[in-house]
Amino acid sequence: MRSQITADVRTAARRHLPALLLAALAGLFGGRTLAADAWIKFADPLGNFTVEFPMLPRAVSASGPTLTGAMVPTVTYGFGAMALTDAAVLLQQDLADKYKPEEFAELRAKELTRAATRVGATLQSDMPEIVDGRPGRRVSLLQTDGYVTTYRIFYIGGHEYELMTRNLARAKGQLTADLDRFSRSLHFTAR
Repeated sequence: MRSQITADVRTAARRHLPALLLAALAGLFGGRTLAADAWIKFADPLGNFTVEFPMLPRAVSASGPTLTGAMVPTVTYGFGAMALTDAAVLLQQDLADKYKPEEFAELRAKELTRAATRVGATLQSDMPEIVDGRPGRRVSLLQTDGYVTTYRIFYIGGHEYELMTRNLARAKGQLTADLDRFSRSLHFTAR
C-alpha cells in the first residue's frame, strides 16, 4: 500500500511539475512578463551608473567587508536573478596609491573564485573587460547546483560595483535573453 502511495505521489509530481515550475517562475518575476517595452532604465541615486531592469528593482542595504577587511555600507539593487551591488569602498590611501582600479577588480575576482571553489564551484571564465572606458573584470562560476553565476566587477570613485546574474548552465530562452539584456545595459555615468 505504501509503495502505491509513493508511486501515485511521484506520478502526480511528474504530471504537475511543469505547472509548479511556471508558478515558481511567476513568483520570481512577480507574475509580470518581461516584454521589451516593460523595461526601465534605473539610475543610481548617486549618479554613478545606469542599468535596465524589467521593473523597478528592490534596494537592500547592508554592510560587507572590503579587501582590507573593513566593514562598509552596501546597497544591492535587484530583481529575480539579476542584481547590482554598490559597496562604498573606503580604501586606505596607501592601497589606493598602490593599486589601479583594474587591479582591485582582479583582486576581488580572485577572492570570489577562492570562496566559490571552497564550496565546490568551478571557475568557467575570468577575463578583463571595459565598460564606458572603465576597466573591470568578468568572472563566471559553475555552482554545484547547476547554475552559472556571473560577476562583472568595477572600482570607480571609491565604490565597488558588482553586477551579478544567475542562470542554469546551457539555458536558453527568455530568461537568458533578459539576463543578457540586463548585463549589457550597464553604463557608468560618473566622470
